[in-house]
Amino acid sequence: MVILPGCTKSQVLKGKSEEEQLEKQKEKSPYYFSFTVTKEEGNKLNTYNYISDFETKTIDEKSKIPYTSQYPLTVYLDSKDEVYYTYREDGAGDDEIYRKKCGSLNGNRLTDSLFAVNYIFPFADRVYLVAVENGTRAMGLFKLENGEICRMLKDEDAFVWQVNYNSDIEKIVFNTYSQSEFDEKMANNMGEESFGVNTIYEMDLETERIQKIADVEAGYMTAIVLDSSGDIYYQIGDWYKLKNGKSQKSTIFEDLKIDKLISMQNRKVYYISYESEIIGYDLETGEKESFYTLNSHARTLGTTINETV
Repeated sequence: MVILPGCTKSQVLKGKSEEEQLEKQKEKSPYYFSFTVTKEEGNKLNTYNYISDFETKTIDEKSKIPYTSQYPLTVYLDSKDEVYYTYREDGAGDDEIYRKKCGSLNGNRLTDSLFAVNYIFPFADRVYLVAVENGTRAMGLFKLENGEICRMLKDEDAFVWQVNYNSDIEKIVFNTYSQSEFDEKMANNMGEESFGVNTIYEMDLETERIQKIADVEAGYMTAIVLDSSGDIYYQIGDWYKLKNGKSQKSTIFEDLKIDKLISMQNRKVYYISYESEIIGYDLETGEKESFYTLNSHARTLGTTINETV
């Protein structure tokens, strides 16, 4: 299973305090999951896009697509009732981005230069991607707009790895490491020690400003998340909280048995448990609620929560 972003523009209240913004978001509760499930049906694999409303907990199927890509990703965009997804023509070639209206049989191809895609973030009239272009090694951050694709982070040696989106503040957070350093260390059989220093960035999707937050310890980063107050949590073995450019170990998630962290929105943590459930955990009350149980063919790559308007 893959849970991916299909965010429309959130209604952040300009000029309001952080507490006022969060309380207004809590009153609205317009959130939904857009997620992908791959199912084996007969002798074929199909990729489904579903959404789950936070309030009703109902699951609605939005699209069914033949499994042809390396990484079958889909994301539903509520404002346009359409799905973005990865696909390979005739099951051959490279993964490209397609878009189709819900209910339609065929989609339109939007890219022609990609090799693989790890994340898709629709926002307003553009789409942000974490992908590999043909002829390059490292995953990069790109923008797709008006049929043109451009690299947002110019350093082609920076491998964009863990990524997370928070629709309350319209920002993504991500880490990078050096692809060339990794390759050199792997050639010397250094295993996980091949991962060098992790650099953490934020990008404001409204302004497209990319800001370097900090260089943190070297190692294999397995998760990163941005909460609605702007604090960053990441996992390299232990969990850490990054605030004002400084990291310290955190115990905020230690009792939750998190297999894959999805997002932190509206004072709640959403994650996939070791029991293969999508769980919402209220940080204030300690209450848990289950949204969905994964099937036996589940897999996860990128995760987030989406917001309607």
